[in-house]
Amino acid sequence: MVIFSLLLLASLLPHATCIVNGWEAKPHSRPYMVSVQEKEQHICGGFLISDRFVMTAASCQRRTQAVTVVLGAHNLRNKNENSVRIKVESYHPHPQYTVESYHNDILLLRLEKNARLNNNIKLISIPAKEGDIEADSVCSIAGWGLLETKGKQSNHLMETNVTVMNNKECECKWGEEEFSASLMMCVYGEGGSCDGDSGGPLVCGDTAVGVTSFGDPKICNSPDLPEVYTKISAYLTWIKSITAAHVKVGTVNSREAKPHSRPYMVSIQKNGQHICGGFLISDEFVFTAAHCHNKAQALTVVLGAHNLRNKNESSVRIKVESYYSHPQYTGKSFRNDILLLMLEKNAPVNNNIKPISIPAEECDIEDSVCSIAAHVNVGIVNGKEAKPHSRPYMVSVQSEEQHICSGFLISDRFVMTAAHCRNNSPVLTVVLGAHDLRKKNETLVRIKVDSYHQHPDYTNESFHNDILLLKLEKNAQLNNNIKSISISAEEGDIEADSVCSIAGWRLLETNGKQSNHLMETNVTVMNNMECESKWGKEEFSASLMMEILEALWFVETLQLVSLPLVTLISVIHQTYLKFILRFQHIFHG
Repeated sequence: MVIFSLLLLASLLPHATCIVNGWEAKPHSRPYMVSVQEKEQHICGGFLISDRFVMTAASCQRRTQAVTVVLGAHNLRNKNENSVRIKVESYHPHPQYTVESYHNDILLLRLEKNARLNNNIKLISIPAKEGDIEADSVCSIAGWGLLETKGKQSNHLMETNVTVMNNKECECKWGEEEFSASLMMCVYGEGGSCDGDSGGPLVCGDTAVGVTSFGDPKICNSPDLPEVYTKISAYLTWIKSITAAHVKVGTVNSREAKPHSRPYMVSIQKNGQHICGGFLISDEFVFTAAHCHNKAQALTVVLGAHNLRNKNESSVRIKVESYYSHPQYTGKSFRNDILLLMLEKNAPVNNNIKPISIPAEECDIEDSVCSIAAHVNVGIVNGKEAKPHSRPYMVSVQSEEQHICSGFLISDRFVMTAAHCRNNSPVLTVVLGAHDLRKKNETLVRIKVDSYHQHPDYTNESFHNDILLLKLEKNAQLNNNIKSISISAEEGDIEADSVCSIAGWRLLETNGKQSNHLMETNVTVMNNMECESKWGKEEFSASLMMEILEALWFVETLQLVSLPLVTLISVIHQTYLKFILRFQHIFHG
């Protein structure tokens, strides 16, 4: 009888079998856990962040297979467990995720119907704001993955504790290419995750802070390489844009806006589905986040909407004609996460559709109460239309026949422009002799670029050495409308307070509309010491740059000129002359 009682007791206790040194979770103690399945077979973990959305890893999605999710499960083989299977309606991988790396390894699954919450099916909160989890914090992970490297898969939910690793230590172990401290976090411990646990949550306290992403490819719970998790707090803007009102993101308390009280609000959509918010800043441009655009997908915008499902609402859908992300946005972090969408046609401004102003000058907002909701009145850029062909050296640098930057002709075979203009556009053409870029009958000339020669010390991490020479496929035929301009013959600074000029296309006028005509304006050279005090030594180099007063990066993004923020111009001095004159035999050939 004693032996029988002990056997009965053992059958009721959690299994001692390890999930790589873990233990079986108490049934339904983690009611947010989700089994992501293909053909009713477990492939990944996930977790419920709203009654309509499951979060998992983007690496779990195999494009050829549809997945379902199982909620409320503990033993995946127990058909009598009252678990619930729901089909996935749509898949939302982060737009910057690629299978070539684990950067941005996060995926949202929109369920076909709302999950019915009960004792076995509950949500888990995600962080309310961006931030790191303190090193040495003890957190937990769970999943139905393999119990050991190349071992058996567990049918019961397993769990273990792990410790958060210092980011610098993790970067040292994985290297900068694999690990990004701004997007990822590392853990270590006696227990760890294995194949089949990807997509599950890293839980600290009662909040999911990470998504199981990757580890040592040779061994589970490696003693040498820590496990890496996608840091959820780095993606809050993107998450909110997808999930809208469905997700409890920390303790963000919101209310429904009064219909059309924010007539500048825009729904950014892909395949007719809302993916991001945006706002109208002119009748031709919408502002949004750069991470909202996957270059393989075309976007449309919906203006004047309140209820996106109300087809009878007087909203307007307009296609996007061209996309202008900040030239320093890379997708590996949220720095410079800004995008301008140029609409295919002007928005009809009315009571429900109105642009909103943006700041007229650079400034910080301090201790102010603002509002969010899931045109350009950019002050005044005092410019005027240039006399046609009065600047015959001006060049429109284009990608897919869309203007992206300006440049200038310095010989019949070379155009000078900014190196950052090529960051997101590997293949360029140039248009010479233009005044109105939309006028196809103008005697302008399009020439392909034969080769690209950026300064060898330029990187897209800063604007230092931001200079690029484009060697044309053939010589430009010089005439009254196409002429080269001289560059400095020797090193030297331009005297402070000198009045110079800049020119470019689509300069904003006072009324906020963009021009396709070449525009020009005067600017004043600033004292180097004053500029350095404003920008700091890391951003500004007096030996390589100069600053002019007026204009913003925003103007550049609307294609004023290929100059960076506020506007830093690379001085063509002796250092760059050496770089340029390597091609002197072509200039004079």
